[in-house]
Amino acid sequence: MKQRIITILAIFVAYTATAQVNISLREAFEMMCDNNPTLKASERAISAAEYERRATRGMYLPTIDLTANYTLLQRDIAIDLGGNKGVITESINNLINNGVNSGILSPDIAEIIADGLSPIISQPWGYTLQKRSLGTISANITMPIYAGGRIRAANSLSDIELQKSGYQYLAIKNAMLSELIRCYYGVAVQSEVVVVRREVVRGVTQHLNDAIALEEEGIIAHSTLLYI
Repeated sequence: MKQRIITILAIFVAYTATAQVNISLREAFEMMCDNNPTLKASERAISAAEYERRATRGMYLPTIDLTANYTLLQRDIAIDLGGNKGVITESINNLINNGVNSGILSPDIAEIIADGLSPIISQPWGYTLQKRSLGTISANITMPIYAGGRIRAANSLSDIELQKSGYQYLAIKNAMLSELIRCYYGVAVQSEVVVVRREVVRGVTQHLNDAIALEEEGIIAHSTLLYI
């Protein structure tokens, strides 16, 4: 972190030295926050903790599971009794004829029975139990009623993790601000020192030039000039 701050301050000093433009402490802090990977990672940790808390909040809600299946068989599953139709028809006719011959059935009743059975016999004697293509969809709804306190514990833990991430973020940001203030005002003080010492050098140089002129005029001795 210190290396990042020193780098930013070095850029700041170089920029102000060439362009003679100062930046405020707020601008310097914003520059540092935008370019600090540790602070960016802390922000991502807060986002991850927020998503985790949302997920644990959802543990109180019902869960819906949908399952879909599709099956394609080689052929339809069917029952065909058409091959036995002739035998069954002949047996029915024999029963009706025997009933008439024995006097159990009158010819009129026998005709009514034959007419009633005729549409049934004429129909195809086959039934499809299952088509070759079939699909199923099932839905399961699970509602948590009691989980032994695990849901409350998970939510409490997610809240603690979110608070922890927030505190870590503030700690990093405050440490960065403290270091920036120290370095920022250190640069400001050193800049003023440079100005003062430049004035001192200018005054001493002027004093030396005056002494050289006085020696040339014979007002002071050469030993005095050497002392100056």
